[in-house]
Amino acid sequence: MTTTALLDDERLSSVDIEPVTGVIGAEVTGVDLRRPLSPDVVAALTSALLDHHVLFFRDQHLDIDQQIAFSRYFGDPNPSHPVPGTGLAEQPEIYRPRSPAEATEGPPSWHADHIYMHEPSKISSLRAVSLPPVGGGTMWASQVAAYESLSPALQGFLDQLSVVHPPPPGFRAQLAAGGAPGRWNGRVIDRLDEVEHPLVVVHPESGKRSIFLHPGYGGGRAGGSRIPELSTTESDALVAFLVAHITAPERTVHFAWTPGALALWDNRVTIHRPVADYDPDIDRVLHRVSLQGEPPRGVPGNRFADR
Repeated sequence: MTTTALLDDERLSSVDIEPVTGVIGAEVTGVDLRRPLSPDVVAALTSALLDHHVLFFRDQHLDIDQQIAFSRYFGDPNPSHPVPGTGLAEQPEIYRPRSPAEATEGPPSWHADHIYMHEPSKISSLRAVSLPPVGGGTMWASQVAAYESLSPALQGFLDQLSVVHPPPPGFRAQLAAGGAPGRWNGRVIDRLDEVEHPLVVVHPESGKRSIFLHPGYGGGRAGGSRIPELSTTESDALVAFLVAHITAPERTVHFAWTPGALALWDNRVTIHRPVADYDPDIDRVLHRVSLQGEPPRGVPGNRFADR
């Protein structure tokens, strides 16, 4: 079903939003992201992002500056990571995800960007620069749908738990070595420690509740989320159950990249992963911009509810 938002913009009569699953993801047409956007267009896209969690735009063919300018309609860009040298030298806001041939820890697992920071990214944009002839898509999963499909009893249990997220080991070591500090949300970052968030977060705009965790760096359990109120065995079992529940096919969307395509997603209510189903010797180049976020807020009664 297509949602059409009527606009006052003289250049555009409508922005069409076509859901691609019943739970997550929508394709957007009727807008040229290379041109300045009117407040009506931005409002329509913001509303669609709240409804669908991830938006897909095809045939946009933005350059670096245009991607950053488009992303700014939804917030202020951060450096690619809170560690220097992880972004492009000429544009530190741009992160280039590694291809399978470059990865040293295996294909990236399901994750939310910068979940190990006190203020994780709120929204990210990702655009195609160079693609393999086939494969190399990206998947997103809805942590809102995952939470809402749990029993009330389990929801109530999860509502009062917290979750600890460790930083990527390489990032922590790089800052600990005493080199140049990084920056995040306008602050100097000279070390990375574990951070604790509520396991169930309340979206600051929609008010919806969602789970907020990830399984670990490089596809393994080590370095992943843990629940401090539980024993190690209990925490591992619950995290494994929740990750499997979140990433069940009925709560995911797969996007097949095409030249000029761009994705925009709400990092507060989704996790995502690349699909390594292509020749690893072929370049797959994407550019990501991440926007400054706020500390995740817990549900009423949770000790993180008043953040």
